[in-house]
Amino acid sequence: MAHPGHSAEDLREDADEAKAWIEAVTDLQKPEDQSFEEWLRSGVVLCTLLNALKPGSIKKISTSAMPFKQMESISLFLKGARTLGVQEFEVFDTNNLYRGTDLRKVVQCIYSLGTAVKKSGWTGPQLGVKIASPNKRDFSEQQLQEARSATTKLCVGSAGFTERSAVIKQGVTFGNDQSGSGAALASHQTMGSAASSERLEVVDRGITMGADAATRGPVGPDAAPAPVATDADAPGDAPTGAASVGNISTMDDAAFRETFGLDRGAYEALPQWKQIALKKKLGLF
Repeated sequence: MAHPGHSAEDLREDADEAKAWIEAVTDLQKPEDQSFEEWLRSGVVLCTLLNALKPGSIKKISTSAMPFKQMESISLFLKGARTLGVQEFEVFDTNNLYRGTDLRKVVQCIYSLGTAVKKSGWTGPQLGVKIASPNKRDFSEQQLQEARSATTKLCVGSAGFTERSAVIKQGVTFGNDQSGSGAALASHQTMGSAASSERLEVVDRGITMGADAATRGPVGPDAAPAPVATDADAPGDAPTGAASVGNISTMDDAAFRETFGLDRGAYEALPQWKQIALKKKLGLF
């Protein structure tokens, strides 16, 4: 494997591969009664490995059984591993090996060391990821020029597969004329409310056109006919009621209530614009 796995089974397999690689490089053999971790703890095996990969890395390898000497040997190995190209985040801590706190990180460091020495030209037994070999390609000037002028897939965007409407008009305003029309055919979506909302016909022009047309009903063949004035509607012929009254101040309370549908006090409490609108509606203003 290229790097230590995550499960305990993966760690055992990776530790066995690391052990086999160390044995092949150093000609040392792990005793059967020792675990991989115990075999490396003194630092002697690791220092021997470093000298095999790069002779002279450690001038004197200590074989002392004293703890501080063994930890010193481990530290010398780590320093030499950095020199050979192992990255800082791939290097284990001395206690990870000596106190057995993280064997996985120790195995990872050995794998990283195997990869690093490949880059420096090591041709002996291999461990770690395979180093990519150069694959240089030569292109003619014509091929390079074609590549520079070609439109990339990223720049093409949706032009290669999106259906688009044909342009059937030209001119300064053609964009406005064509917007939302698809292939010159209006759809219910692009028409908005034009296809579903009943609209009033505009018959007036001028500043007050909106107010004048606001109360006018629908115009068209289905519209109700406008009321026709008769002689009975003439102001002079109406004996009683709202049409015969020009000034509401002279109306008695009963006539006022009959005409406006509310008491005089309620009428006077209305805002002025509502009073005016009501009188307009009744034809008194």
